[in-house]
Amino acid sequence: MYIDCIVESVNNDKTVLLKADCASSCEGCKGELFCKQKDSTFSAKNEDYNLKKGDRIRVYLPKKKTIIYTLFLFILPIIIMGIFLYLGNINVISTPLSALLAALGCLITFLSMYLYNRKNDKNNLPVVVEVYDRKTE
Repeated sequence: MYIDCIVESVNNDKTVLLKADCASSCEGCKGELFCKQKDSTFSAKNEDYNLKKGDRIRVYLPKKKTIIYTLFLFILPIIIMGIFLYLGNINVISTPLSALLAALGCLITFLSMYLYNRKNDKNNLPVVVEVYDRKTE
């Protein structure tokens, strides 16, 4: 998946802080009404380009990685919660214990994703693939 962005700042660790270029990326998008990307910033790897603030660039985020992380972040906690709540419903464990284990399972899942992302933050970043409009000073 390719996203057009505007460089907000260039960091010393070969990353850049980006903001989505909603003028070119989001034309005709059906999710414009509830889109939060207009206000959010994110980081990307920048190894080959001499970027400056205001440059318009294109970044690449692999679809497979995006889908896998989405599944882990949203689907896995729901599955874990459902399993523990079901075990409480069929009286394998008590209902209060199943609610506690369901909440604890969600917390552990989110915590493990957070720790994994902190450890591998550079590997999970989108990559700058093209500069299509340089900011001239």
